[in-house]
Amino acid sequence: MNAPQIETAINTALGGRIRLVQPATGYRAAIDPVFLAASVRCGAGDHVLDLGTGVGTAALCLAARIKGVRVTGLELQPVLAKLALRNAQDNDLGDRISIVEGDLRQQPFEADGTIFDHVMANPPYFKQGEGQVSPNAIKAVANMEVEGGLSAWIEAGVAVLKPGGSISIIHTAERLDDLLCELRNVEAGGVEVFPLWPSEGRRAKRVVVRAVKEGRGPLTMHAGIVLHDESNEYSAAARSVLQDGAPLTI
Repeated sequence: MNAPQIETAINTALGGRIRLVQPATGYRAAIDPVFLAASVRCGAGDHVLDLGTGVGTAALCLAARIKGVRVTGLELQPVLAKLALRNAQDNDLGDRISIVEGDLRQQPFEADGTIFDHVMANPPYFKQGEGQVSPNAIKAVANMEVEGGLSAWIEAGVAVLKPGGSISIIHTAERLDDLLCELRNVEAGGVEVFPLWPSEGRRAKRVVVRAVKEGRGPLTMHAGIVLHDESNEYSAAARSVLQDGAPLTI
């Protein structure tokens, strides 16, 4: 993985259980990938694909929570792929986390017939041509859709997912209708929506959506989690996920 040298900083996740080396400025993994990892129902021996793994935050959190699960992270940007590989090794998870540098639009796993039990993804939140493009090149690519948009992410994930396997996505609440439409297009059903409420009485900014390949059944809207209490501190429910590595009850 040839990548330019950048300034990095060390952060932690899951109450210090995970050590993260990531860019010091610009692109910064926050809480979204932690909640994404918490949404995946899997067990020892399962193989999970993390589309757009970034520095590997979701992959690391999932591998730390589920002993014996294997995770493959796919990352377009060489500098992030290199950091994700380093993070897997630094956290002694290199035997269960592998990092592939590549473009999901080129369907790199279909050529060798790799099929995954589950897929998770944290796609760019902004449509191409909408929103303010970050001056930081790494962050701009991570935040802004490119050709193919959201459909490319969902199609790539479902294409390598086994029948009955799940795909989990975290995205902005305002793009929920786009998510549901794209999932219908690839015949992923049994959709469950889990809102992340910033605080009581405020509208959700993020949603976790999970669907099953070739699944059936009505859409389920869960109560979700309120992230902050009246003191603007993380709620007990949020802390259980962010610090203790608890799964979301989806």
